[in-house]
Amino acid sequence: MRRELKCMELRSQNQRTIEALGEELSRAQADLRFAWRLAFTGLAIAAVATGAMVAIAQAAGMF
Repeated sequence: MRRELKCMELRSQNQRTIEALGEELSRAQADLRFAWRLAFTGLAIAAVATGAMVAIAQAAGMF
């Protein structure tokens, strides 16, 4: 009986640990998705700004 109770207690602790790790993983994945979105947004802004600078330079006759 004691052994069964101890096993049940361990299973319960393991389940709580798994749930906590699952929540932490979910938060980490959300942070990673945000970082990728931020990186791609930055790249898009840089590309547009570079294109605009090239267009201005061409209009000014620098090339």
